[in-house]
Amino acid sequence: MLDMYLFINPLGSTCYHTEQNILKLGDSLNEKINFNFVPLMNFKTINDVMCRMNIPLNNVDIRNRLSENIYHSSIDFKAASFQGKKKGRNFLLNVQQLVVNDQKDYNFETIKLAAQKSGLDWDIFEQDRHSKLAIEAFKQDQELATEMNVTEHPTIVVYDCSANNNSAYSFSGCESLDEIKKVLLSQRQQNSSGTSIMKLC
Repeated sequence: MLDMYLFINPLGSTCYHTEQNILKLGDSLNEKINFNFVPLMNFKTINDVMCRMNIPLNNVDIRNRLSENIYHSSIDFKAASFQGKKKGRNFLLNVQQLVVNDQKDYNFETIKLAAQKSGLDWDIFEQDRHSKLAIEAFKQDQELATEMNVTEHPTIVVYDCSANNNSAYSFSGCESLDEIKKVLLSQRQQNSSGTSIMKLC
């Protein structure tokens, strides 16, 4: 079995397409994959988002607005996940579809529509998204990123739980499904000893 951690910007188009590719990868590999979508937010990731959008890094107003939206969308994703991992993932994908594809702002109406599409209990979700538990879950995600030396999104970290050698692979900034699949299959065939960490792209 593979444990796959995908560190993402919950509102990013690049991460949205990467998530879709990763889910396709799960369908194409003849192996069980445990998916873990992890929101990541730090000074570097905010800078990266601003650079991709051609926004000057010294634009404080836009920086603050981006930071707030990414933070609140991360908290909302954690809150949605309290109702089940699959529902949380569906909420994330629905939010991204609305923001990325439909060009909607991340606001109350968008959040509620994504929650409805994901089959969430709205009253419970509304309580959870304002809870200390959701904030703590977000903090734990940032600690996990630090432990895995992840500083940018999208980054994919894969642990091969079935291997005797505790293999681990890390892909930073990769969007290509074929490239990730090729490397994973190649590494598994080699069956080398020790722990393997790969940085690609």
